[in-house]
Amino acid sequence: MKLRYIIIFILLLIQLSIAQPDTDKAFEWLLSQQEEGSYNNDIIDTSIAILALKGSGATSQVEKSIDYLLSQKNPSNCWPKLNCNVKDTSFALLALDAAGESTTEIADWLKDAQSSSSTTGKWLLEIANAQDGECTIKYNKQNNEIVKKIKIEDGKIPSCNNNNWIDLNSCLESNLLTRYPSLTFDVDCSSVNSNVIIVLLFNVGNTYTFVDNVESSSATITVDNNCYGTGFKDRCNMDSTLYASYALSKIEEPTSIFYLKSNYDSNNPEHSALMNLITEDSGFLDDLTKKQRTDGSFENSVFKTSLAILTLEDKDNALEWLENKQNSDGSFGSVFDTSFALLALSPELGELASCLDNTKNQGEEGIDCGGPCSKECGVCNLNDVCEEEKGEDSDNCPSDCLESLNLCSNGKQDDNEEGIDCGGPCSKECPSCNNDGKCEFDTFGETSLQCPKDCSCGDDICDSTEKDRLSNTYCAEDCREELTCNDDGICDTGENSNNCPDDCEEQSTLVSEEQEGAGFPFTAIIIIVVIGLIIVFSIYYFTKKKKKPEFNLFGRFAKEPKEKPSSRPEIPKFPGSKPSLKETDLDKELDRSLEEARKLIKRK
Repeated sequence: MKLRYIIIFILLLIQLSIAQPDTDKAFEWLLSQQEEGSYNNDIIDTSIAILALKGSGATSQVEKSIDYLLSQKNPSNCWPKLNCNVKDTSFALLALDAAGESTTEIADWLKDAQSSSSTTGKWLLEIANAQDGECTIKYNKQNNEIVKKIKIEDGKIPSCNNNNWIDLNSCLESNLLTRYPSLTFDVDCSSVNSNVIIVLLFNVGNTYTFVDNVESSSATITVDNNCYGTGFKDRCNMDSTLYASYALSKIEEPTSIFYLKSNYDSNNPEHSALMNLITEDSGFLDDLTKKQRTDGSFENSVFKTSLAILTLEDKDNALEWLENKQNSDGSFGSVFDTSFALLALSPELGELASCLDNTKNQGEEGIDCGGPCSKECGVCNLNDVCEEEKGEDSDNCPSDCLESLNLCSNGKQDDNEEGIDCGGPCSKECPSCNNDGKCEFDTFGETSLQCPKDCSCGDDICDSTEKDRLSNTYCAEDCREELTCNDDGICDTGENSNNCPDDCEEQSTLVSEEQEGAGFPFTAIIIIVVIGLIIVFSIYYFTKKKKKPEFNLFGRFAKEPKEKPSSRPEIPKFPGSKPSLKETDLDKELDRSLEEARKLIKRK
C-alpha cells in the first residue's frame, strides 16, 4: 500500500518537472520569427509580440518591431496603412502604449470611428422629485457648446410630449444620439426647489434599465450609445468593440460598455475575460470560472486559456495545462499563441526573462549566461577589460577589446569612452582640460585633440596628437623635430639617432663602429681610378704591336727582342685599315696620361 503511494508521488514529481515551461526557449523562438521588425508582416502579430517581449530585455528587437509598426501607420493614425480597421489599430495602440510611445492621436481616431449602437431602445433622462422649475442642459457637439432650457410643470416636461423624462435622441434634437453616439450632458436643476434625483435610463419595451443615478440637483451624465464596426463607422461588431474598448481602457475611460453588456455572450471565455479586464466586474469573472474545463483549459485553446490566466484568481490548473502545451522548439504554436502564453506565464517567472535582459543578475556568471541560464558563457566576460591572458581578443570579445579594434585611437568618443580615445575601456586616462589657455601637455596630458581650448597648432608645444601624421590635429609647425621620423624601423634620409632613435639606433651604432676602424678616404678612390686608366692604356698599347708580349706567372711582361726601327709605317693587312701609330707616338700618349694622373693626386 505504501509502495503505491510512493510510486504516485514519484510520478507527480516527474510530471511537475516536465511541466516546467522553458520560457527562455519560448522567447528565443519568438525572436527568431522576427523579420525586419515584423512578425508575419501582420499588425496584430507584431503588436502582441511587442507586448510579450517588452520586459524581456530584447531591447533592439522590440525597437525594430516598433519601427515596423510606425512604418505601417496610415496618415490618419490607424492601421494597416492601406486599409485601416479597428482591431488592428487597437492592438497597435496597446503595443505602442506599453512601449512608451504617444498614443493620443490613435485614441482620437478610434473615438471618431465609433458608430451609433444598433441596440433597439431609448435613452431617457429623468428629473425625479421635481415639481416645478427649470433645468439647464449643456453638451458639446463638434466642439460647439449647446445650451437647452427645460421647463418642468407639475413633474412633467411640456416640451417633451408632457412626459416626466427627456428622450435624449429626439427631445433635445432629432437623432442627436444617432449622429453623435457618445455625448456628455451637464444637467443643472438647482433652480428647482426640491430634492432632485437625476436618473439615466435605457428603455426597451416595458423594461427600464438604470444606467446612472445621481441624488443631486446637478450632475454630469455620459450616454455611451456607441460601438465599433470592422472599419471606420461600420456597423457594430462585437469583436472589434471588445478590443477597441480594452485598448482605450489602458489610457482613459473605456467606451461602448452598454453595447458590450447588451451583446455579451457568457458562454464565450474570450468575452468574459475581456469584459472583466475592461470593467473589473466580478460577475464576468464568475462566468469565466464556470467555463473552465476539468483539464484546466478554456475550450482547449492556448490563446483563450492564456487570456483567462491574465484575469483568474486561481490560475494553477490553467497554468499547468498551458505549460504542457509548449512544443520542443519552445513555441506554443503560432506567434499569436506564443506571445499570449508568455504574457500569461510572465507573472510566474519573478523577473521576466532574466536570461535575455542584457544584465548580469540572478546568479549569472556573465551577461545572460551561466548560472541559471542555459547558455554557457564564452571567453568574453564583458567587463570592459581586454584580458588577453584569458583568451579575449577583438574577434571573440570586441566589447572588451575595443583598443585592439583601433577604437581607442580613431579620434572619436566610442561606446564607453569617457572622452575622445581615453577613459573607460581605453588604457589612456583623459586629460584634465582646465581651459586656462595654456597647453599643459607634460603636466596634465592636455592635447589639441582632447583640449582644443588650451592646445592648438602654432602654440610651439608638440603634443602627442600633433605628432601623429594620420591625426586630424597633426601639426608640422609645432613638431619640426619629428617631421623626419616615421617610425618604420628604417633609418631614412634626414633621420638620425637624435630625432628618430627608434629607427636609427642600430644604424648609428654600426656607423660609429666603422668610423673607429679603417677609414675609406676619397683619395683612395682617385688612385684606383688612375691605376685603372694606366692598365687600360697599357693593354691598348701592347695589343697594337706586331708581336704580343708574353705574360709570365709573376705578372710581368717578358722582354721583347730588339728590332731595327722602321721609318715607314706598316702596310695594312686588309683594304681600308689605317697604319698604326709609331712607338714614339704611343710613348708620348702614355706619358701624357701619367702626368695627368700625377696632377690629380697632388691636387688631393
